[in-house]
Amino acid sequence: MSEKVCKPLLIAELLDLDLINYKNLDAFLVPIEGFASIDARCFNLDDVRIINNWCKDNNKLVIAKIDKIIMEEELDNLYKVLDYLESLDIDYYMYTDASVLAYFSKLNKQSRLIYASSKMIASFNEASFYESLGVNVIASSEISLEEIKKICSLPNICVTCYGYLDIFYSKRKLISLYLEHIGKDKLSKDAKYEIIEQNREEKNVILENKNGSFIFSDFVYLLYRELDVICPKFLKINSFNIKKADLFKIIEIYKDAIENGPTGDGYDKLLDINGNVSSGFLYKKAGILNEK
Repeated sequence: MSEKVCKPLLIAELLDLDLINYKNLDAFLVPIEGFASIDARCFNLDDVRIINNWCKDNNKLVIAKIDKIIMEEELDNLYKVLDYLESLDIDYYMYTDASVLAYFSKLNKQSRLIYASSKMIASFNEASFYESLGVNVIASSEISLEEIKKICSLPNICVTCYGYLDIFYSKRKLISLYLEHIGKDKLSKDAKYEIIEQNREEKNVILENKNGSFIFSDFVYLLYRELDVICPKFLKINSFNIKKADLFKIIEIYKDAIENGPTGDGYDKLLDINGNVSSGFLYKKAGILNEK
């Protein structure tokens, strides 16, 4: 089997410090404690130093994930954290808040950034604008395959290939407010909460933390067979709500697809892990759901 010419860098969030288990990744996405939005596991600065040293010894990249909305009173601490991370020579930073962009613009290091707005980069022109700034971007997962192909003709693109998609965010504590309204106990850290719309049957996972409330897709977004026709700079697996044992299998399947191309066997293995998958809007147009 011949090797593929196009080989995007495979990235996923770390769930623990057993780093050897993530050996099939090209870049380790490391949620930074106090500055990551929805990750199940965040890492303090000592952890980051350990991860960074291991990655440099094993030819891996480190991407610091700083994707929460930064409040005014958090800016001084943010800049101290960024100063420390810069002293470690971190490879990339995944961000959403413009304060991070401003910090790296002053250093003329925008090329180390990955803008992580999950829905905003929905056209070639938007992605091209960020390329003109030197910034990498994550393409929307709510656009067609043809649109993704056009966007991927740019050199600064990250594409989500697998995982639950975050579809709604509110700074309000929606679960706590609901439990208070119905007179139930306070939010349990160990409980898994789901939400159902009045006019739909599907259940969506809803997560509440100190940053607010997040609602996720009721399916696993799957972009796999399409790897033959797109060539992004980065390929991202969303680790949220995936068991570690399954995550390592998924990483291995995608790593093989990057090296040798997607296969029917690889696709079947992904379905065996979780059959509740969807290609989203890759092959259909987004539309408004009619009221029933």
